[in-house]
Amino acid sequence: MTRFLDEIIVRPMPNGKDWEVQNEIKYATATSKVIYVAAGFITDFASIPKLFRVMFSPATGKHRRAALVHDWIYRTDDCKYTRKEADMIFLEIMELDDVGWFTKTMLYRAVRMGGGFSYVERTV
Repeated sequence: MTRFLDEIIVRPMPNGKDWEVQNEIKYATATSKVIYVAAGFITDFASIPKLFRVMFSPATGKHRRAALVHDWIYRTDDCKYTRKEADMIFLEIMELDDVGWFTKTMLYRAVRMGGGFSYVERTV
């Protein structure tokens, strides 16, 4: 079951790494809170070090939608979620999208270990 209320439409950016969201995207969390990702938001989907891109592609795969919402929460200071909550939403979406156990586990652990570098601090 998906809780995405909109189709995700993105456009590749000239730098070959980032993508621009073309439409507003709404995602309803398991707790029924709705996260709004604004059109025009720039995402790289998943900040995966080059060494691991052989195993996990940043912009393709079942983890893509989870990575987009996770990027939005991490980078948008008016999203009132803690880093841990953002990471749990990332995991929640990967589970909804039936991401394989190994991929889901490795990506979740990676954001828990190294995600603090890109999380925008805010008062929650």
